[in-house]
Amino acid sequence: MAIRTGYGCPACRDTSGDVNEILAEDRQLICSKVPAHVFPDMDAFIDMKPVMAFEQAKVRPAPQTNHTSVNVSIAVNTYNALLEKYGDRLNATLAGLLNVIAEGQSLIVTETDLQRLKTVFNEMPKNSSHLFGLVYAMQLQTQEAKQTAQLATDEVKAYENISPGKVVLDLGEHFNYVVDRAKSEGLPTKMWMEQQVKNALANQWF
Repeated sequence: MAIRTGYGCPACRDTSGDVNEILAEDRQLICSKVPAHVFPDMDAFIDMKPVMAFEQAKVRPAPQTNHTSVNVSIAVNTYNALLEKYGDRLNATLAGLLNVIAEGQSLIVTETDLQRLKTVFNEMPKNSSHLFGLVYAMQLQTQEAKQTAQLATDEVKAYENISPGKVVLDLGEHFNYVVDRAKSEGLPTKMWMEQQVKNALANQWF
């Protein structure tokens, strides 16, 4: 039984300009119109640079159990855009989308809003799970910022209510140095720092 290949006969193309389809039969390739055009060697056939000139019949998938077809009228340009984007996966993609809509509440984010989200998160959400992760991470950052702000507020209040003769000193980048010096002398950090400040004042170092 001859099998259609979809390729045009390169010999017909080069000799007469005709477009005749190549068939596969008896382990060789033959022209459907000119029996003399036979190609027993696949490599030789490929070397003649044949082109796909005939559209192959697409195998229709068998109907699935408990499934039904849905006819929806959409604009031609919309269909063409979907077909270009998804190709052979178009039907499966639409079926998956309809299944999500049917399950319960859902949210469709447009391209414009995706770009806005990108400016907020510094990256484009890839799917709903990724978007949730980005929102959750931002929530944690916000909570941490609030805790830091509250700590700073508490420190200011403590400073304002401090008893006479005491001050709160922010060591900043020198904190680790102070801790190490205090440890080397076997003193608590607070006590060592108080001694250094008192010595500096007594000797009028500043």
